[in-house]
Amino acid sequence: VRDVTRASDPDLFEAGKVSLGALGVMTAFTVKSVPAYRLKRTVTVLDSKVFLQSLEATAAAHRNFEFYYFPHTGLVASIVHDLTDEPVTVDTGTDDDEFLQGLLTLRNELGWAPWLRRYIARSEFPRGVVEDRVNESRLLLSTTRPTRFIEMEYHFPRARGPEMVERVMHTLDKRGEIFFPMEYRHIAPDTAWLSPFNGGPRASIAIHAAANERYDYFFTDFEPMYQEANARPHWGKLHTLGRNRLTELYPEFERFLALRSDLDPTGKFLNVHLAKLFGETVDA
Repeated sequence: VRDVTRASDPDLFEAGKVSLGALGVMTAFTVKSVPAYRLKRTVTVLDSKVFLQSLEATAAAHRNFEFYYFPHTGLVASIVHDLTDEPVTVDTGTDDDEFLQGLLTLRNELGWAPWLRRYIARSEFPRGVVEDRVNESRLLLSTTRPTRFIEMEYHFPRARGPEMVERVMHTLDKRGEIFFPMEYRHIAPDTAWLSPFNGGPRASIAIHAAANERYDYFFTDFEPMYQEANARPHWGKLHTLGRNRLTELYPEFERFLALRSDLDPTGKFLNVHLAKLFGETVDA
């Protein structure tokens, strides 16, 4: 049993923040918290070409920033959150699952005519502010996803974000079977050794497919593009990277492996997936 603090064991402290379950079992931890707070959430549907011109300015103006691109429509939904003291408002949130079903219906019924699919979407989908509400942060920053899906998410150096998101949007539009929205968001930096956000702010891009549909194009059309940009994968989502590439992407990766080996010399906490990431062998 080890009692770890930033002062007593700085390496394990930083490595343990993103341990992938490979460094042992945490039985207790202490976190610094802040008083509960409210956020104002605004969702705006815009033309994607117009929106991309103001992407950086919009992101800089708000506490939290993300947007969704709806393939084959030329439309995005910008979502921003800001601290507020305004009173809680009546819940006027949009129904994400209903909107998703509309995209699926367009794909199934008009996939044979891309131009008509796009025309109908742009004619029927709402524009402007579609959600404007205030509530506790814990409620506005959590989302229910009734439709099961498969996901790949990569994290890019922030400066590469605008360029890469345009490439991803263009590639999505070339594949007629795609209907799931793409998500783009900004994340602040941190210091954990294996955090995708170690070393500077990042822009994240996530693509999705329904759980009952094929998603092999994630690996052929998108992942090579991400790797050209030195993007880091989301640890809990689909990717094909192993030790050699991860060592290139994470300056502290080999130090993490050495620490892991020291803490767990018999590989008790390894499994098949972690062994692939770490370049180890394990009994299946």
